[in-house]
Amino acid sequence: MDIVFSCAFSESYGTSPGNYRKTGSHMELLNAARLANAGAFPMQLRDLSLSHALGAHRTGSYMGIDQAFGTLMATLGEAGKMGELIGAYGVFFDDPDALSENELRSTAVGLFGQAEAPIGSLKQLEIEGGTYAVLSHKGPYSEMRAAYDWLFGVWLPESGYELGDALILEAYLNDPSQTAPAELLSEIRLPIEVV
Repeated sequence: MDIVFSCAFSESYGTSPGNYRKTGSHMELLNAARLANAGAFPMQLRDLSLSHALGAHRTGSYMGIDQAFGTLMATLGEAGKMGELIGAYGVFFDDPDALSENELRSTAVGLFGQAEAPIGSLKQLEIEGGTYAVLSHKGPYSEMRAAYDWLFGVWLPESGYELGDALILEAYLNDPSQTAPAELLSEIRLPIEVV
């Protein structure tokens, strides 16, 4: 393994790549899915209000949504709107098992306290309110696929709920430019309805 990569990984994650593969946060999720343990992680039910937003759309690998966030933040900065931003979501529209990577659609979303007119390439959006099941996640965004697999494959079928019609949201709770990957905090917010 490349020594430069290994050193950089250890600096970011606090452990070696080999050790992380065996003990990283993704292993708990993979094991819970393998054992079909629907109670492995605490889930919160949260009622969310309608939110006003502007979004930067993209098509392609979900791991490239950082490019859409770059567009979103640069456009808001140029328009003097960064101080009005109250949160950020990633919204992913397609099942990555059902479409090729270059067909996947996603949006980087900036939340505001009131409706905002479109700016440049940013589109106006409204994020529906309603009841959401919330799974907290700590660790790299690249490991969130395991969280989705557990949510949809294990928790949801046992929960007594079904997926609602609103968008599935990823909320980002700290700044990835200022936070080590292993310390990133995010939430998957799943719209639900009683079966």
